Amino acid sequence: MVLRMYQRYFERKSWSTEFVDESRTDAGVKSATLIVHGEFVYGMLKNEAGAHRLVRLSPFNADSLRQTSFVGVEVLPLVSEDDKP
Repeated sequence: MVLRMYQRYFERKSWSTEFVDESRTDAGVKSATLIVHGEFVYGMLKNEAGAHRLVRLSPFNADSLRQTSFVGVEVLPLVSEDDKP
């Protein structure tokens, strides 16, 4: 859910994304690595780094209890050899 949320945000900003790595389990995406191309991308996303909590109603729980998941997000700039001093 969080990956899809970020993808929709990138689409609205007209930023292009490139999947580098994705690890899936039976429950969904375990981890994903993306490169986001666009103007001022790092400046806009650097505050997203950290732990995020996702609370939702589980469709698999008959009691309709809330399920809490935690997601770690890292935002790193991509520096090429030409950019180094």
